[in-house]
Amino acid sequence: MKKIQKILEYTPKEYDVLVLSVYMNWCDKHSNSQRELQQLLSYQELLNWFKMEFKALEIEFIQTTKPYIKKLDKVDALKYYSKVVTKILEFFPSALFPDKHKFTSRPKPINFFESHKN
Repeated sequence: MKKIQKILEYTPKEYDVLVLSVYMNWCDKHSNSQRELQQLLSYQELLNWFKMEFKALEIEFIQTTKPYIKKLDKVDALKYYSKVVTKILEFFPSALFPDKHKFTSRPKPINFFESHKN
C-alpha cells in the first residue's frame, strides 16, 4: 500500500518484507511443527484471508494517523503501525480451520518490529 510506504518512509521492497514477516509470524504462532508451518505458509486461501484482514488493519492505521500525519516521525509511525497491524496475530480464520483446537498457542514469536529497530 503506497500510503503506508510513504508514512513509514519504506521502499516497496522494505514494505513487502515487512508484510511477509508479519504473515510468517502469524503462521509460526499458529503452527505446532515445522511441517505445519510450511503447510500454513503455502496455503493460498490463508494468504488471501491474511491479506484481506491485514488491509483492514492498514486502513485503520491510515484513518487514525490522518490528523497527526505531519507530526509523526518515521520511528513513531512504525511503532504505531506495529501496534495496529500486529493485532492480526490474535485473529484466526475459523472458516478455514474448523478444528481450531488443533492449533495451540505457542510462545509469542519474535516481533518483526522489535527485531528491526532503527
